[in-house]
Amino acid sequence: MSAEAITSMARFFFKSTSVVLFIVTVVLIVYSTEISFWINSRLASEKSIANNRVNIHLPTYVYGRDSPFLLGNIENTNNAYFRIKLRFRVDDTEGYPNIFQSAPYNRGLRVEIAGSTVAIIVQDLQAPNGLRGMTLTSALEKSRWYVLEVEAMNGAFVRATLDGVSVANYSGDGLNIEMSEFILGAGFDDSRVFKGEIDSSSLVKGNIAFPRLSLAIIYSTIIFAFLLFMVVLWKALSEYYEVRLVVFKLVFISLPLLLVIVYIEYKMSYLNTDYYTRRVALEQEAEKVEVLVVGSSNTFYGVTPEVFSLKGFNLAFPGSGMYFDAKLAEKYSGIMPNLKMVVLTVNYFTFGLDYSTFSQSWRQFALRQNFGISLKTTVGLPFNWQFWLEPRNFSKIALYGKALIGEELLAPVDVVASCLGWFNGGDVAPDLSKNLGLAAAKDHNSTTDSDNYIHNLSDWDTLVSFLRGHNINVVMATLPTDASYYQELDKDKKNKMHDILLDFSARNNIKFVDFTGDGRFSSDDFTWEMPDHLNAKGATKFSKILDEELIVPHFK
Repeated sequence: MSAEAITSMARFFFKSTSVVLFIVTVVLIVYSTEISFWINSRLASEKSIANNRVNIHLPTYVYGRDSPFLLGNIENTNNAYFRIKLRFRVDDTEGYPNIFQSAPYNRGLRVEIAGSTVAIIVQDLQAPNGLRGMTLTSALEKSRWYVLEVEAMNGAFVRATLDGVSVANYSGDGLNIEMSEFILGAGFDDSRVFKGEIDSSSLVKGNIAFPRLSLAIIYSTIIFAFLLFMVVLWKALSEYYEVRLVVFKLVFISLPLLLVIVYIEYKMSYLNTDYYTRRVALEQEAEKVEVLVVGSSNTFYGVTPEVFSLKGFNLAFPGSGMYFDAKLAEKYSGIMPNLKMVVLTVNYFTFGLDYSTFSQSWRQFALRQNFGISLKTTVGLPFNWQFWLEPRNFSKIALYGKALIGEELLAPVDVVASCLGWFNGGDVAPDLSKNLGLAAAKDHNSTTDSDNYIHNLSDWDTLVSFLRGHNINVVMATLPTDASYYQELDKDKKNKMHDILLDFSARNNIKFVDFTGDGRFSSDDFTWEMPDHLNAKGATKFSKILDEELIVPHFK
């Protein structure tokens, strides 16, 4: 073979290899933004993630009657997380009373009162003196009740709401929050004992796991593939010296921007962890789950599988439509060998919703990225071209950036559920004087279109047939809502919804119970901010009823 032929073959090899390496690098970058890709990879370190989150519900604390509550610790500081919700009133602000602390002295996070100011004090290595203060209010009133929620993750973020208003929202790598001694009602010395009353308090604490190892492996692979691509491209363009210089100038000009984008995507992989952690939790429990519950936020708040007679899991998500309920149930029923029943829940708002115009439709992309659920607009297409035209399908920047700008997500974490998928909404009941039920009903009446009923319900027709074919029982339910809400709903739309659901249940031989106006529930069973969402007390009550009246009878 002549030297010219060998040179020609070498050029062809380098050119074709450079094209292949370019495609490989781009694909790796795209998939590195999608956590579900790495969950599917099932690296050993991620299969063995321990789900150690625990939920603690506390009795009322009264100063002078009760000792401060000792709530344990979190031994492993990596991704240590807690969320505390409570209602408090203060009688005496003398000294520096602490409502709550996660560790003694200045090593953790504490909520401290100083006169009329309530503030979070947290250890932050990036702050000038190693401490960061966040004022929650500077107009504290004695004997007045306040609702407080504080959520924090070590090395990531702190956020807080007071009476439902976001009053603190900070994220930073310097947060060094020790969680060695959780205490409610006191601080690290006698002067910091809280003087007042604390009730409706609950604490979620544990570690949230992230796929750090797999991401590190893939980013190392990207860097290697990119460097190899540059070497091969340099060889491939050896006969085009001017072109080679232009290409490499463009590459090195754009390289810093590319690195910034990749780094931001990597950091944003840790946002809105509920989608990720619930998938991990579900896949860890998959072989044990016997009852799977799907639905929207009403169900996310309102069904606690912890009280079921059978092993259950709540896979309901805020803003989830009936299509996504069906796809999640269908997808995960295939990896649950002991699944006996799927509980389909529906409510007035989602039943009549046109999801394409829904203000929280961005959540469908979070489900797609984390659960691999195809969007309805692309199902059945021979080539999913819309996937690539919509960057929120694969980019965290596109997904969460828009959500954060729109203030639909107010912190690096959306919400974090229990180990079995339920979100504890606290035990604080609504203030009926605010007419929240009327306002919510008016809003839902305006967005609910009865023309969408049949269209949305069609997504369940296929699901029911699929589940029946796999010997999985199906039941349906609407959740309880407060009278201040359901009495204000459009009667024609409400009645039509009820009739259509009854017809669907009869046609498919499915037991259906409408708990909307169930007399066993009062205003005390609903959250203080949403009268169509059950609080923790109401969720426990309803879940026991659901178990006794719909689940257990199927297996007697």
